Amino acid sequence: RAAKQHRNGSTRSMATTQPGVPAPPRPPPAPPAPVPPAVPARKPSPRACAALAVIGKKNRPLAFRVYDANSDAYLRNLILCSLDVVDECAQAQENSRDEFLGVATTVDGRKLYASRTATGITLCAVLDAAAGVPEAHVRACLADARKAYAKCLANPFFKLDGGEITSPVFATRVDEAVRLRLESAAVVRAPPS
Repeated sequence: RAAKQHRNGSTRSMATTQPGVPAPPRPPPAPPAPVPPAVPARKPSPRACAALAVIGKKNRPLAFRVYDANSDAYLRNLILCSLDVVDECAQAQENSRDEFLGVATTVDGRKLYASRTATGITLCAVLDAAAGVPEAHVRACLADARKAYAKCLANPFFKLDGGEITSPVFATRVDEAVRLRLESAAVVRAPPS
């Protein structure tokens, strides 16, 4: 064995080889340390209310509050596509003074409840069919959402930004109505999927 001196002054032992004899192969580099698997994101617990929307005249969306983040686009489309059924329900109750239309449709285990004001504003709530929320609580929640919308419009400084309500006060009032009226009234929660 011979010693070889490096630039930094240290010496290292090296095996000498004879001329014409190949050097022994180097051992392969150590494999990289295994990366621990990513912790899957925890799915949110199922909620009784998946979404609540305020729809203006000519089916113009004014506000969407989606409580199931995994289904945001799906719930928006569900509400917008169900507006024809809501119109039929409203025409069937045309002579009634009651704004609450009840269950307009049921899709994929979710019930779409609707309410239509005298001014043509439609309020929709999408609830899990297995949640067991009494209809009286849904009626009260939609009435609270209508009051929050009316208070928002009564504010002289309120402006519709791009056609949607972006007021944090409105969002807080609607979220509170959903929490108090629907989430607290849910009897049976759906199992997480």
